[in-house]
Amino acid sequence: MSAPYILVVDDDQNMASIVCAQLRAMGFEADAALDGINAAARIARRKPDLIVMDFQMPGGTGGTVYQRLRLSTHTKDIPIVFLSALPQEQVRKAIPDFLNVGFLSKPCSASELKALVTGLLRPPP
Repeated sequence: MSAPYILVVDDDQNMASIVCAQLRAMGFEADAALDGINAAARIARRKPDLIVMDFQMPGGTGGTVYQRLRLSTHTKDIPIVFLSALPQEQVRKAIPDFLNVGFLSKPCSASELKALVTGLLRPPP
């Protein structure tokens, strides 16, 4: 069985690289996109098992990208972790539902990231 594939979407290239490195060290396969447009192209080529996404980005905010993903039958069930420097309450207000969604504040520890990612990837009982 192959490792779960996680797409990291963040316009800060350093942050995207750090999160990808952390995920790879945890045994996941990880790749990065630097904006919502690039993320959509990558998702069309290969559907990720989970997406870690910044909320404030050019080419579509995390909320806009989230809404597009949820409208497509191909991507509506992908778990999403919002990783943002914004207060979590502000991000939560912009997300209409929390099904398969997690929230982390930047910066977060590798253990916080791992706990949330593994929890969202685990099939429901």
